[in-house]
Amino acid sequence: MIIILEIIYSLESSEELAKRISELPPLPSCICLKGPYARFISKNRIKSISIYEFDEADFFNAYQYITKRVSTGESMAGFSYNTRIWYEENKLKNL
Repeated sequence: MIIILEIIYSLESSEELAKRISELPPLPSCICLKGPYARFISKNRIKSISIYEFDEADFFNAYQYITKRVSTGESMAGFSYNTRIWYEENKLKNL
């Protein structure tokens, strides 16, 4: 299963956001991170996407880590985020 995390933030806050994220505990071994990938969506706004892959049994640990990561930027002006949970297609019938 994966969680896709999309974050939007201002160019001015990018250094502070990177500093806050670097102070987080390391990624748990049960999670594989792809990204973050980023692009400008306007002259001074950045959109970043990270893909967190993990086993369904590790959902609680993964969600807890991602929540901590997102909370580092919540107090920053112009910061917003969106998370989406995706399942392996063959497991959808069991939900």
